[in-house]
Amino acid sequence: MAVPADSVPIATMVHMVTIKLSSTNFLLWKSQVFPMLTAFDLLGYVNGTISAPSPTITTDSVERPNPAYTAWQTTDQKILGVLFSTLTEESMVEVVGCTTSRAAWLALENTFAPASSSRANHLRDELMSLRRGSMTVADYGRKFQNLCNNLAEIGRPVDESDKSNWFLRGLGPQFTHFADNRMSRDPIPSLRDLVNQAQQYDLFIRTMEGTPPPSAAFYAHDRHPSRSGQQSRQRGTSAGRGYRDASSGHQPSTHPGGRARSSSGSNPSRRPYTPRCQICQGQHYADKCPQYLQACGTVPSQPSAQLAEAFQASCNLSEPVSDWYVDTGASAHMTSHTSALDQFEPYSGNGKVIVGNGSAPGDKSSTSSRQV
Repeated sequence: MAVPADSVPIATMVHMVTIKLSSTNFLLWKSQVFPMLTAFDLLGYVNGTISAPSPTITTDSVERPNPAYTAWQTTDQKILGVLFSTLTEESMVEVVGCTTSRAAWLALENTFAPASSSRANHLRDELMSLRRGSMTVADYGRKFQNLCNNLAEIGRPVDESDKSNWFLRGLGPQFTHFADNRMSRDPIPSLRDLVNQAQQYDLFIRTMEGTPPPSAAFYAHDRHPSRSGQQSRQRGTSAGRGYRDASSGHQPSTHPGGRARSSSGSNPSRRPYTPRCQICQGQHYADKCPQYLQACGTVPSQPSAQLAEAFQASCNLSEPVSDWYVDTGASAHMTSHTSALDQFEPYSGNGKVIVGNGSAPGDKSSTSSRQV
């Protein structure tokens, strides 16, 4: 049954459809147009169930215009105008020459419905094959979510469990344990939760990979003076070495947890560090000491000399722009009281220790102990 033309609220109908039809959103556009037409009992004009009556009727052998056809045509043209108002210039080309709402609808459906199905298949394939690669977890999550949104817009929403599974598979081998753990849960966390958890896991992995190796010989740390001009403190990267006075008769001992302190250069009167030999108390390093060289019967090799120069450079505190922290890499330690150690074993290396009187007790028969 035809709807009276004066009962069709064109202005209201135009504003009910907020999407302009293009080549990529036919299903989404259709999902707004059909409910609007159904609400005003006008869907029959578009799907063909309300067909056009005869243009003329015969009364008393006289052919006259059919009032029912006139009413149908007026309503149909209003619907056609509403449809035209929801089209883009691209889609408007497809309905040029269409004189009824049914003809316009068929033209649009034949043109864009197959393209929408093809696009849905393409988006689904792209979603299933998406891999994080060099993207960050956040960028990968956004791209994955956009593909899911595009499928939902064209009427092909992705199941939540499929979203979670495909997202986890695309994270990459670095997230194997993370993905296995999440996929074993019942139910699998939602996509939004997985993105947040994957970002936290990625941050944890990056933090672990960014830890500096403990065997580094020297580490240069550039400092930038603080705005307040206060002195800065930096903790040494390795335990400091301390030595007792040789005159006490005790062997060297270690003091773990040494702290290196430096200033931002605010004290201009501070003089460069002057080394002091542990053997003869001279102003040089132990490897340069004549007594040490005489006892060992050798001269320092080129790498040792370079190491001493690097150590001397690290001890020069006159440079305010950077600090050097020494890591000797020592694996053997000495103590005069083995009872202070939880575990120890006799030293079996070839190294020797020269004390103040020139003797070298650090041979294989020494009672020195090495901490395990």
